Amino acid sequence: MPCRDVQCVRSDGLRITMMIVSFATVFRGVCTAGVLTVSTSSVAAPLLTWKDATPSALAPFAGQVQPLAELAQHHMVMFQHSPQSVQIPHQSGVKRFDQARFQTAAVIINATPEQIKQTLSQHNQYVGLFPTLTHAKVLQHQRNIQQVKYSIHVPIPIPLLSFKEDVVMQHQLDDHSLSTLVIDSPIQYGQGKFEWFALPNKQTLVTLTQWGDLNTPKGFIVSTIFKAMPEIKQGIPVGVNGFVLESLRQRFNKTTLDACETSKCTPQLTLPEDQWTWAQKYSEKTQAPVIFVHEPVGRRVAGKLDPIRFVSAVDTLDAPINTVQPLMSDPRFFAKTMRQIRKVDIKPQPNFTDATFHVGLGLGIISIPFKLDMRYEQDTPQSIRYRVIGGDIDFMQGRMAFAPAGHRTRIVMTTAGKVGDNDPFLLRIGRALPYSDFLSSLGSLPVLLGKADRYVRDQPKS
Repeated sequence: MPCRDVQCVRSDGLRITMMIVSFATVFRGVCTAGVLTVSTSSVAAPLLTWKDATPSALAPFAGQVQPLAELAQHHMVMFQHSPQSVQIPHQSGVKRFDQARFQTAAVIINATPEQIKQTLSQHNQYVGLFPTLTHAKVLQHQRNIQQVKYSIHVPIPIPLLSFKEDVVMQHQLDDHSLSTLVIDSPIQYGQGKFEWFALPNKQTLVTLTQWGDLNTPKGFIVSTIFKAMPEIKQGIPVGVNGFVLESLRQRFNKTTLDACETSKCTPQLTLPEDQWTWAQKYSEKTQAPVIFVHEPVGRRVAGKLDPIRFVSAVDTLDAPINTVQPLMSDPRFFAKTMRQIRKVDIKPQPNFTDATFHVGLGLGIISIPFKLDMRYEQDTPQSIRYRVIGGDIDFMQGRMAFAPAGHRTRIVMTTAGKVGDNDPFLLRIGRALPYSDFLSSLGSLPVLLGKADRYVRDQPKS
């Protein structure tokens, strides 16, 4: 049966969008506990009295380490917390937010808790740990509290998109956690917390839980991009967590690449039944996907293994499978949900479907036109594989699987993309950023699945 599932392709245009704007994620994520960052301040502000209300990463697991460690055994795992009220101290006064949705990521690191604490507490050593961070200076130090100014340089071949700025954060160190508060930044309010938990065999479960207010940014570039593409704000929190924990993972964990056949690299997410049940119920409760970042695999390019990082998201849509699957298979679905798609040419074949997508990304600063040739093949009666076969991007591949979940539908979407040496210049500029391919795939999934859920919810009930 040929694939006509436009949902599978929907991520492709959005992933390119996230690739171009992923500098926002990098720029925000470099500040450890995760709040977006631009500042010209170099003068120490008074230390703020602050009681960290960031939820523990273990909150969804009744405070138990083992269930989260098991989820993170083979993947970096990410999930969102239910909305909560927070009060953020600021130089202009205390601000209250009633719908703060914190995002957690967890990864197992091959280091002891003592090594993790030492690494995260030495802020002047963040240079070399977090890419794009060029300088760190402690402005104030009082007992376990430090105020630190970080200098950040995000070089982009287009000068208008380059950043070279400072940011000021307040850190508070405890025995098993490091809390962070924004002091000066265009994302004016935010907070976050690292936690670390001992595991057997000299390993540590490291988590990052953070939130930042993305609705009132300062600064021309960030404000312009958010205004042009407000949907990307959904993808930034997971991108921040991915950037920070990937930096830690690469510092301590040795990466080995298993070779894959280029056309068949997409892994299938496999979980024990209790973890499938938890992910499905938790995504339904929070109305946000549970995300798993796979270990890198290698495709052969010019005799070498080129690393590819796949990301899987587990989500539930608010409609039964016999409603969701036909809607997702309608080519009009793509045009109705993604305004960046200008035109879609569908070419059904006996055993597959080819489609050409004409995309125009307007970021408010630059406009990026490109074309994408994709092939979709039925994998099982309820799953579809897709891959790029031509156009303006080197590698793109993924899989989408549907399953009934009571009156709802569970979707598991796995995806990865990579810009090549011969792709158009405006797409290649994203490669100047650290982890750009991985972060663009990661950031696209919450945006994509959020749009899909709103679309099916708005359909007439049968």
